[in-house]
Amino acid sequence: MARSEQALRCSASVKIKRLRARYIYAAALATAILLIFAAASFERSLAQLLGEMRRTSATNSHLLLLDALLSDTKDVERGSSGFVITHDDAFLQPFDKGSQALAADSAAIARSLRSDPHASAEFEQAEADAGRFLALSQRIVRLEQSGSSARATQAISSRAQLQLAERIESTVTGLTQAELDELAMDQGLVRQETRRTVLFGLAALAMTLVMLTIVVMAMRREIVRRTASRNAASEANQQLTERVDELNRRSAEAALLSELSEMLHVSDGIEEVQRMLPEFGARLFPEIDGALYTIDANSIDVAAWWRNEPEVRSFTASDCWALRLGRPHFASPDITTLRCRHTANLPADVTLCVPMLAQGEALGILSLHGTREAFGSDSVEKLARSVADQMSLGLANLRLHETLRTRAMRDPLTGLFNRRYMGESLARCIQTAQKQRGQFGVIMLDVDHFKRYNDTFGHAGGDAALQHLANCMTEHFRDTDILCRFGGEEFFVIMPDANLEIATRRAEELRSSVRGLDVRLKGQALSKFTISAGAAVFPDHARDASSLIAAVDAALYEAKRLGRDRVVPADHPRQELIAV
Repeated sequence: MARSEQALRCSASVKIKRLRARYIYAAALATAILLIFAAASFERSLAQLLGEMRRTSATNSHLLLLDALLSDTKDVERGSSGFVITHDDAFLQPFDKGSQALAADSAAIARSLRSDPHASAEFEQAEADAGRFLALSQRIVRLEQSGSSARATQAISSRAQLQLAERIESTVTGLTQAELDELAMDQGLVRQETRRTVLFGLAALAMTLVMLTIVVMAMRREIVRRTASRNAASEANQQLTERVDELNRRSAEAALLSELSEMLHVSDGIEEVQRMLPEFGARLFPEIDGALYTIDANSIDVAAWWRNEPEVRSFTASDCWALRLGRPHFASPDITTLRCRHTANLPADVTLCVPMLAQGEALGILSLHGTREAFGSDSVEKLARSVADQMSLGLANLRLHETLRTRAMRDPLTGLFNRRYMGESLARCIQTAQKQRGQFGVIMLDVDHFKRYNDTFGHAGGDAALQHLANCMTEHFRDTDILCRFGGEEFFVIMPDANLEIATRRAEELRSSVRGLDVRLKGQALSKFTISAGAAVFPDHARDASSLIAAVDAALYEAKRLGRDRVVPADHPRQELIAV
């Protein structure tokens, strides 16, 4: 169901995107068509405007020519009349100039007005009158120049020249008025066409701007949408990459934790844990300093560390908030500045203490410290909790194994090794001596009249005597010597690399010390007791374990037979001792 709804949403989204794209394409196409139509209309209006402007320019040219024609006619009339009346040759210059200009202007006007039949018909009469006027004026001037002043004066007085001039002026005035009317009409058309062209252009421009605005806004929204979609995809990809990196990191941490748990389960003791923990700590917390503290009685001592050695190597439970609260204690400037006393002087920004608890018992502390960047997320605290849990289980198992092994190897009353461990150790020492061609000594000792002592002071008194003897043996022998309770009131000592003389001397020293033991039970002093001992050496007195035990036992028996409270070395031949 969820997949079908997701498919429908995706389909609807695709349809909306396609419809939006079609709207954008349609708006762009409409804008293009409107621009083309506006350009064509504007071109047509512009052509009409240019035509009207050309006609206006031609009309202005016509007006200038007609005005020049009228002016030239007056110049010819004034020049001829002035020359006849005043007989002054100075009037001939404007006459000649006007005559030439009148002929040229008539020809130019005739050419420019050929496109207007009505104007040409009117001008034919004016042109004929101008020709007659020019011919009459030239004849009058020639008469005056030839000396016929009277005839010239008579010609002027006849007003024929003036009438022709007035007729030309009337025709030119009519043509000028017609041209002015046409010019006014053309100017009105130009203004109307100009106004229409401007209005249409403005309307087209406005419509174009509106359409362009719509297209631009649509494109902008599309760009913004695509940018947002691309940013969202990029952000999702970044989040996915970070998630994958986080999963890979957690997978690597889980693998390391599994490896750590496996190593803890197969470890022989806390010393091996101390050797391997720095490597795992540096791999699990590569940018954070750390230390593991173990709890022994009332003391908390450092067992292992990584990166930098801790300044505080030992402290008490009251110095750590994690132990006092029974939960992890995280101290940083952002949360709380209340640090544990054992981390108070550290230069680190952040400290974290995690108690290692197993079945309600505190076994140790995992202490971490570093920069804020190194503690950037909650994953560090979670990982620290997981490591502390693994270490708690590991330490609990190690302690359990150590307890079981101690019970399997140690005598519960005296704390010395038991007879089973003695047999294993004796076999190892024999094998080592045979390989290295060496030797070792053994001592067997016994409490004299122990049954009577036990009957007198009870089993508790007998146990107290045996415990005092075990403590005295621990003080007198070397750490490398193996002290064992053989059974009952009998004890056995294995002394690696010791000869018969050393073994006998140590046994004698022990015997002398035992005589002076102050045995007490619940504050009450008990009687003193003595011991008898025998000493032997491998391979001088035996070639195997049973023969060696028999030899030293025979020496002990000899000490008993000789009166007890003495040490007898097995310096007799082996056969005799065994026989005895």
